[in-house]
This record gives sequence, C-alpha cells and structure tokens, in this order.
Amino acid sequence: MGIGIIGLGFVALYSIVVYNQLIRRKMLIEEAYAGIDVQLQLRYDLVPMLVEVVKATRLHESSTLKEVIELRSRGMSGTLSVEALGKNEVALSRALARLMVNVENYPELRTNQNFLELQTQLVDIEDLLGEARRYYNATVRYFNIYKQQFPNVLIANLFRFSDGTYFAVSEDNARKSPGVSLS
Repeated sequence: MGIGIIGLGFVALYSIVVYNQLIRRKMLIEEAYAGIDVQLQLRYDLVPMLVEVVKATRLHESSTLKEVIELRSRGMSGTLSVEALGKNEVALSRALARLMVNVENYPELRTNQNFLELQTQLVDIEDLLGEARRYYNATVRYFNIYKQQFPNVLIANLFRFSDGTYFAVSEDNARKSPGVSLS
C-alpha cells in the first residue's frame, strides 16, 4: 500500500512538472511570435512610405506595386492563421523583391535619397524578420519534440496540447532580402 501511494505521488508530481514545462514552452512560442509580429509591423509601416516615393514615377501603375499594397493589407488584417500569415509573408517578400528589381528601370528612384534609405531599412527589417522566424520555429520545434516524447505525450494529450505551428517559408529564395543597389 505504501509503495502504491509513493508511486502515485511520483506520477502526480511528474505530471505537474511536465504540464508546467508544456505551458512554459507554449509561452515561449507566443513570445517568439510576438517577435515576428514586431518585425512584420515595422515592414507594414514601411510599405506606405515606399509607395509614396514610388508614386512619383510611372512604376506606381505596375501590378507589382498593387500586389504589395494588397498583401500588406491582408497581412495586417489580423485574421490569418500562422500558416496563412507565413504564406502571405512569402508572397509579400517576393513582391517587394520584384518591386526593387523594377526600380532599376527608374534612375530617378535609384538616386532618390528617401528611397535609398527606405530600401536599406527594408533590407534590415527583412534580416531581422528572418532571425525572428528562425527563433519562432526553433521554439515550436523545441515544444513539439518535448510534447512527443514518452511519457510527456500522455500528459500533453490528457490536457489537449496541440502541436505548435511552424511559420513556414516554403522557398529559399523567399527568405532572401531584396538587394540594395546604390548604382
């Protein structure tokens, strides 16, 4: 009888420890997501400034600029799941990269100091966003591995912990920052 109580106490204590670890790791995921959100907001804030500078040229008629504006609006809506937001951000990164390539055809933009500063800021934000994504995905992986280990999986299932969702960037070229051309 005494051994059974000790065993039951050990199981209860272990369950509490695992539950608290799952909560802690879930909170780390939320914190990491907030880091992505900060960088996304910085990028979203930069897009209207880029649009205003670009409007001075015929480039404002391009479908790429319209796509950038649309993707920014969709990303800012706050209604997208982590997976959908990741896909939207891949598309926005691609559209911004195409916009920067299109700028090469407009010498007045390539020499516009405001545009060059915005372009440099965009590159910096893209780099920080990449770091935030990597950190977020590492915390998700850390959580998922811990959750799937035996006997942790029993406690996780008992308390209905779902797997963390990765902030997916599906293609390597989508991770690249748009280049800054100073020529």
